[in-house]
Amino acid sequence: MISLPNRVSPSTAATVEVAGVRVTNWVTPAAASSPTWSRTCSTERSARTAEDQIAVTGTLAGGAVASVHLRGANAHATPLLWEINGTQGDLQISGTGATLASPLTIRGARGDAELAELPVPAKYDAHAGLSGTPAHAVAHAYDRIRADLDAGTRTAPDFAHALRRHRLLDAVESAAAGGTRQQITA
Repeated sequence: MISLPNRVSPSTAATVEVAGVRVTNWVTPAAASSPTWSRTCSTERSARTAEDQIAVTGTLAGGAVASVHLRGANAHATPLLWEINGTQGDLQISGTGATLASPLTIRGARGDAELAELPVPAKYDAHAGLSGTPAHAVAHAYDRIRADLDAGTRTAPDFAHALRRHRLLDAVESAAAGGTRQQITA
C-alpha cells in the first residue's frame, strides 16, 4: 500500500528510474479509491487511513512524457503492468507481484505488429535457478557489485544513486502536498 503525502514508496522511484532515465519534473495527485477496505480474513470493513493510489506524470530529461499509476489493495487488478511506447515499437512488462522483483513477462512489437513474448536470453540470467523469487534480483545486484569491485567500475547503484532516488521521492511528495509541478536537477 502506498501512503501519501506522509511517505512515498521507494518502488515509485524505482519504477520510473529503473532504466536510468532522469526525471526532470513531476506532478503527483494521490487519492483513496474508497473510504473503506475489506479485511482478507473476514467480511469486516475498516476505515481507510492512507491513500492507496498515486498517479505521477512527469517529463523526462530527453523530453518524453512519463505517466505512472500505482495502486494498492485491488485483488482483481494486474499486479504489475509497465508499458513503454516508443516511435519504433512498444514494450509491455507484466508481473505476478507489485514489484520488479516478482517474475516478469516481457512482450514487444515493432510498428503495427502484435505484441509477442520476448524471452530473456539465458546468457543474461546467471541465476535462473532463483527465477520467480526475490533472491533472483538480489543475486544479480550482488553480481554487479562484485564486478564493480573487481574491475573498478561503477555500474551498480551506489550512494549517489540513492541520493538521486531520495530527491525524486522528495519532489513527488512536494508535488502531492502542494499540487504544483516540481523541477528536479541532476
